[in-house]
Amino acid sequence: MPWCPKCRNEYRPGFTVCADCGSELVDELDDSSKDIAYFGTKQEVESIIGFLTDNGFEGLECRYNEEDGQFELLVDNKDDDDFKRAMSVYFKKILPELKRKIQEQNIYFISEQNVKQEETPVPLMEMNDIYEKPDERANEYKSGAGALLVIGVAGAIALVLADLGIIKFPMFGSGKVLINVVMGGMFLAFIVLGISSARTYRKLLKEGESDSKLEAEIIEWLHLNLTSDKIKAFDIPGEQEEVLFFNRIKIIKEGICNNFPDADMPFVDYVAEKVYSEYFE
Repeated sequence: MPWCPKCRNEYRPGFTVCADCGSELVDELDDSSKDIAYFGTKQEVESIIGFLTDNGFEGLECRYNEEDGQFELLVDNKDDDDFKRAMSVYFKKILPELKRKIQEQNIYFISEQNVKQEETPVPLMEMNDIYEKPDERANEYKSGAGALLVIGVAGAIALVLADLGIIKFPMFGSGKVLINVVMGGMFLAFIVLGISSARTYRKLLKEGESDSKLEAEIIEWLHLNLTSDKIKAFDIPGEQEEVLFFNRIKIIKEGICNNFPDADMPFVDYVAEKVYSEYFE
């Protein structure tokens, strides 16, 4: 039976790539005193440990893996039924709520009051862990580009008209030169930023088209090869809803990763959750 060397998950024969981390599967695992149940950012692992500790689990460790540059959650037995149930509850109920709060608070979990200019906000979670549709992000750059260009061009025109005497401003002597330099530089900066935002907007639109095409291909493949009935065939009778969710999502992600290996993991998570909702909710 193939295993993931990082997640230490066992897979059915025929699978070659881990659905959680994208690592190539191996035939055997090295012996270890503790299992690696999850890996990611320090904030993620500590969040999971806090949830599990509050629910009576012991022997949890957070270890930094220098080779992968990620933090690992170490547990005594990740195959324990209670542990699996707790993890499924975390990923189905606790994690979505955390993601929602992160998005509402502009990613940074800090107070907007009493923030010193020299302080750098510390992100609660990495942005890469949350898939954002490029076309939705593009709309933000579109509105910003329009506003910046309008202000920059209008300001530059007004400055030229003032220099020509068409618009009267109290600019005399060296004061006129200073105002031209300062205001001209500011309006030029607006124009440059507007052009940059417009370019980003076009880039995100292209990325959105590419992602939408890939999403359609993946969903079409799932509809043909991994229907809800096929997924339900792996259900264990009597299992709770949280455990069924965890197992079904894993099967969907396995199928995506093995047939679309170039897809990023946040994108895989997004598509898997979307298909799960279509199949089972």
